[in-house]
Amino acid sequence: METYDNGFVPDQLSIYGEDMQKFNIQLKAMLLSNPDTYAVYACASRHTVQACRVAEELGVAGKLIIIGNDMFPESVEFLRKGTMTAIIDKKVAQQSYLADLVVKNEYPASSLIHVRPEIIMSSNVDMLGI
Repeated sequence: METYDNGFVPDQLSIYGEDMQKFNIQLKAMLLSNPDTYAVYACASRHTVQACRVAEELGVAGKLIIIGNDMFPESVEFLRKGTMTAIIDKKVAQQSYLADLVVKNEYPASSLIHVRPEIIMSSNVDMLGI
């Protein structure tokens, strides 16, 4: 594992797949054995919600920075409660709509479609009307 000049040793837990029970067990073990962990980035919506639940269960919600993905009602609620710090909204609904068009052999007027992700935080979540 790489060590930086200031002595910092990065630690990373990479969990893939859909087994949320396994994810919960591994994340809890990692957080309990590394109490100096200060942030969690969940790159899938299912992991985002579970990371927030684990943080609440362990009593580190609001102390642990959690960055999650995709805007769903559960993740927005965790953001509003302060359990989560930010959501990277990859515009899943917009991407799905465009994919649905292609599957139906229909195409948008332009061959280039911009799907712009947004960073949602407690300071701007209410402006979205969710």
